[in-house]
Amino acid sequence: MRRHKIAVSLAVCALILGIRGVGAQSPVVIDSIPAINWQKMSASEDVSGDELFSRLIQEEWLRDDKIDGTPEVYRTAAKLHLAKANELLDAIEEELDETDVSAFRAKLQLFESQLSDHATNDLEQVYAEVRGVKRKIIFSNPLYQNYELLFCKRVPGSYSHLVAQYLGWRARSGGGIFVLEQPGKSLQCRDLTGNRLPAGSVLEPRLSYDAQKVVFSFVDLADGKTYDPVKVHFTDPDEGFYHIYTMDVDGNNLKQITAGSYDDVLPNWLPDGDIVFSSTRRKGYARCFWWGFGKRWNTFTIHRMKPDGSDIKTLSWHDTNEWFPMVANDGTITYARWDYIDRDAVTHQNFWSMRPDGTNPKAVWGNATPNPHCVFQARPIPGTSKYVFTAAAHHSITGGSLALLDPSAGSDGLQSLTRITPNVPFPETEGWGIPEYYESPYPLSEEFYIVSYSPYPLMMEGQTPNRENATGIYAYDIFGNRELIYRDPKINATTPIPLRAQEKPVLLNSALPANSEPYGEMTIENVYEGLGPNVKPGSIKEIRIVQIFPKTTRDLPPVGLAGEENARAILGTVPVEEDGSAFFRVPAQTPILLQVLDEKGQAWQTMRSLTYLQPGERVSCVGCHESKDSSAFASTAMDSVASPVRSLALQKAPAEIEPGDLGGRPFSFVETIQPILDAKCIECHNAERTEGGMNLTGAVEAPGLKTGMTMFVEGTFNVTDAPSDIFTKSYYALCEGQIFYGDNGQDPSRAAKAWVPRFGGRNTIQLTEPGGHYGSLGCRLIKYLDAGHEGVILTETERRHLATWVDLNAVFYGVYDPDEQKKQLNGQRVDMPEIF
Repeated sequence: MRRHKIAVSLAVCALILGIRGVGAQSPVVIDSIPAINWQKMSASEDVSGDELFSRLIQEEWLRDDKIDGTPEVYRTAAKLHLAKANELLDAIEEELDETDVSAFRAKLQLFESQLSDHATNDLEQVYAEVRGVKRKIIFSNPLYQNYELLFCKRVPGSYSHLVAQYLGWRARSGGGIFVLEQPGKSLQCRDLTGNRLPAGSVLEPRLSYDAQKVVFSFVDLADGKTYDPVKVHFTDPDEGFYHIYTMDVDGNNLKQITAGSYDDVLPNWLPDGDIVFSSTRRKGYARCFWWGFGKRWNTFTIHRMKPDGSDIKTLSWHDTNEWFPMVANDGTITYARWDYIDRDAVTHQNFWSMRPDGTNPKAVWGNATPNPHCVFQARPIPGTSKYVFTAAAHHSITGGSLALLDPSAGSDGLQSLTRITPNVPFPETEGWGIPEYYESPYPLSEEFYIVSYSPYPLMMEGQTPNRENATGIYAYDIFGNRELIYRDPKINATTPIPLRAQEKPVLLNSALPANSEPYGEMTIENVYEGLGPNVKPGSIKEIRIVQIFPKTTRDLPPVGLAGEENARAILGTVPVEEDGSAFFRVPAQTPILLQVLDEKGQAWQTMRSLTYLQPGERVSCVGCHESKDSSAFASTAMDSVASPVRSLALQKAPAEIEPGDLGGRPFSFVETIQPILDAKCIECHNAERTEGGMNLTGAVEAPGLKTGMTMFVEGTFNVTDAPSDIFTKSYYALCEGQIFYGDNGQDPSRAAKAWVPRFGGRNTIQLTEPGGHYGSLGCRLIKYLDAGHEGVILTETERRHLATWVDLNAVFYGVYDPDEQKKQLNGQRVDMPEIF
């Protein structure tokens, strides 16, 4: 490519920057443009203002079109953009003044003749004119006019991971909140935060509906403060945490409204003026994290508060992370939820919703769809029920491809998605080498967006941190046009928001009673709906309620040999009526999953997710794992009018949970299963007489598990660098024969061969068939004993206990705390852990 000292005329700047307006008051004038000599800026040059903007735009054009200076490359690129310009003009023609459209049409027709194969024009010049006119058409669209643009500058965190990027101690300093005064025409902007904040990092500002206030997260990193992952701890002083701030849109009245040893991130305004946000205040850890994530709480869940930071309320009792709360057009709060119950740890950060009071949490889309990994930064499309989002990776920062989601097309599957940036794969799921990426989409309509874009590669976990100056702000449309609005050559520009008032979504007032007892009510109209034809009416007798415990220790110790499973407790069971209905009370603010049981106490279906109720909430559904697209699902207050459908269960008072002999405490293998083995098995399966190679005694086994995650190497447990005295010989004997971690967990034939099948860690089984291979109904051990193995006859209670253990994913411990685990290992009962 030719390199010359750049000389850009005023006419060139006028066309590129769109200085002359378009509209009835100011008809478009398309200048004749002299040849442009391209030259990339050097880092030492002191260039600013219009010249800097013009150069940045030219660099974008050259890079996008891979211009090498040859005539045919110019011709090919010019033809491509000419076609896009015509398509775009067709799309917005009705929004423009007729005079402007005629001027654009005439110029585009001239380009058509200039680019014919026999033409000998200066193709470099024609290419520049085509791109300049196309840019002018883009910014003639009324959707891009008559507002300033709120945005922030920031440096991505030091570690590229979906959770670590939002830990304050992992942030890198730089940036602030700004207002771009003439989007698309100038780089001139106002610094709203300036010296009002110390050095640090701003995260994801949001504008109030009346465009008067801004809420955002900020972490103070003054004096170049950095943190050692080995030493950082939640008991540290209140430093290195993201906190939430508000200010007026002119930068005045800056206030910090949260504090404490928690990361409070991703705040957003609610229609009533309150603020919804994500926070580590639930004090949990992810189950699979290692020392590089530090010892601070790293599980973010949804909370809300008053605009002054008072009256903080936990809305979600989920056990894993939740991000990006946003109010949908229907008034619900949408968010990304990491669903990680007896399933893959990586593939599900999908799209959920709840009411603003925390009631009725439900999957909107993707809870059984592994591609893409993350539905992040979702925003509702104006006037529709659709959303645009960043399809991000688990093991990187928030960035990737952009997609349009239409939940009405299905609650799972790619048929519900339209890829807005089809040239960028979904990162990680469709490849690790992502050469460019998008993030922070702001929809102006289904067709037109303001986005952040990086022409540089997306760095993944384990690579160097993502570039400090990767992203700028752009106009983007579904026709594949992208034009620079703002870029700072030194630091990322991101999170663009038009600085103008927006119509408030529907205000969904809470119907929950003010002083309700700490219980909610659940109604299931017919558990057989969704269970399939093999489950005969009348065969389901009970529903087991299982409490799932959020992780309260960092990585180790494990709780079983499935890998990365939750500790859990049986709360008890409730009856199912002959018509399949059930109506029962459950403790509120408690993460639970449900299992439907036959007369032998075996689970025909198990939730591999969880739910929870708020005090006074009543939730109802048609069946067991039924399609949400075709069945009623509703949440109301307990004192609301009941359903007119009078099932047998609803003709009675709500059932109370019957704890039985295993309910109300964390599950324990030593307490529940070892006595059965001692009574019926160890005569032939002991240290001296290991029939079938099995020692079923309660002696402690000490092979050790690899520090960090329950990792496996070549189908066996790695026994190096590990703590010991974890499980009993009997537990290893029953569970170690077949490994269910990772890809091994997807093979039903492996489950059939195992003594005790399990949903192993990192399994990617998306849907759970009723009956299944991975619970007590498919358990080889139970079938072996039912067939009369060596004359062993189990009592009804013993068999139910054995089936219960398998259906709880064969956990060994019901708790995480090492001291409490020692008690269970010794056969002692332990109390229910405190859940924050």
